[in-house]
Amino acid sequence: MKTLLNSILILLILFVNTINILSKQEKNIEKTNANIFSHLKLENQYIAEKDGIEPFDYLVSFNEKSLYLIKKPSNSLHKDDKIILYQISEKGHKKFYFLMPEDDWLVAFTVYKDKLFILGQYYIYIFNDIFNAKPLFQQKIKMNEMYSNIFFFNDKIITTTSCFTCQEQGVKAFIFDLKTNNYKEHLFETPIGFPLTYIQPKRNINFYKGYFLISDITKYRIRIYDLNFKQISEISRNSEDWDKDSNRVFNKELSNFKTLKDIRAKNDYIMTNNYKYYIIHFVDFLNDNTILVCWSTSLNKFNNEKGDNKNYYDIWQLSSQKKWEIKEKNIEDSQSHPVDKFNFDNFNNLYHQYYVKEDKIIIPNFFPFDLRTLDLKNLTFKELYKKQSDYYKTNNIKSSFFIYRYKD
Repeated sequence: MKTLLNSILILLILFVNTINILSKQEKNIEKTNANIFSHLKLENQYIAEKDGIEPFDYLVSFNEKSLYLIKKPSNSLHKDDKIILYQISEKGHKKFYFLMPEDDWLVAFTVYKDKLFILGQYYIYIFNDIFNAKPLFQQKIKMNEMYSNIFFFNDKIITTTSCFTCQEQGVKAFIFDLKTNNYKEHLFETPIGFPLTYIQPKRNINFYKGYFLISDITKYRIRIYDLNFKQISEISRNSEDWDKDSNRVFNKELSNFKTLKDIRAKNDYIMTNNYKYYIIHFVDFLNDNTILVCWSTSLNKFNNEKGDNKNYYDIWQLSSQKKWEIKEKNIEDSQSHPVDKFNFDNFNNLYHQYYVKEDKIIIPNFFPFDLRTLDLKNLTFKELYKKQSDYYKTNNIKSSFFIYRYKD
């Protein structure tokens, strides 16, 4: 009898332990399956005042709780061409007008307090007192190279680019100190898989509050540099945890592509394999201690072996010991079905649509309504998108910009 009781007790203990393990596994599965928007908080929705301009036809900046927009010029601008800067905030809409100082392209811009910095092809143009009736053109700064992004930090103008077809190809940065009028440039180590940036643009270099963030494309390695171009940290996932060494042959092949001619000669090979392997697309600081990595593959075990290309996100955080640690990995993008009830976690998609500006994740969208004015109770996605479709039968395009922040 005693032996039987002991056996029953052991079985009970094993049963309870099994239930606990399964419960933990279910929680882990739920955590893994939660999409990227479960980590983001929707703070605002701004709708552009001007109708008829598609959301991706705007250049975007964000500063001090305001969204700034400039319509992308389709051609180079001439001296004295008018530039309209749109400001959207909780206080409403405002417009400010500027005249282009020289014949040039308008590549990008950023706003800092009452200053506007415009990035041209080989020049940076600075305007002061931009919120006054007559903003002042202050100066222009000559650059030796073409750059594609512009930032401002601590009295310094920073421009960056990642260019495979430039005369001096590579990942580069330019820093101009407004206090000393001195500048410096730097060519970083060429990322592994760099030729793929020609096929599809990547955000493989970024800048945030004094730090450059640079990623490889087909290897999970992301480096952090300071303003002196000194590498201060590196984050990575080893091959066993990421691509299972599937990128090895692809990386070797890509290393042979040195020029645009090489890419064109192997165009079919690249286009066939570009979406097949593990590819890093975007790297961004979400705040002082959080990095978001966007990557994709069609070989991943998470794809149920269907071969569909899917997008994933990893979140890295800086620990109290000042070490970068992966907090969440393999997070999926949102996915809604027509019959699903509306929910904010599945309303937007992140991949290929988002900017990160001043700790804000900004998602452009064609959605024409203010979500705060809609009765969303019991509304399905199918019904919501029908409202949008019916609106566009008789109205011009409206551009919405959804402002998110990372939930710490």
